[in-house]
Amino acid sequence: MGGTISVTSEVGKGSTFVVELPFEMGAAPEKSKKEEADKENSIHGLNLMLVEDNKLNAEVAEILLEDEGAIITMVNDGQQKLSQRYL
Repeated sequence: MGGTISVTSEVGKGSTFVVELPFEMGAAPEKSKKEEADKENSIHGLNLMLVEDNKLNAEVAEILLEDEGAIITMVNDGQQKLSQRYL
């Protein structure tokens, strides 16, 4: 393959191994249709209201949605949010 392997070692300290292999730079792969669809269906930057009365479920959902880039507003139930909005 035209590469090299070298080693240096020092008693009581350890060893260093170096492997060098020549490679040519390949062309960047084209984006797949799935990657393009994922980008189009992304929730990154969307403001979402999460309505969940179970605290554990709400926390899990919030983490998952924020990991995808969504901005989350959480409420305990739908009636609470409606009351806040129309009062």
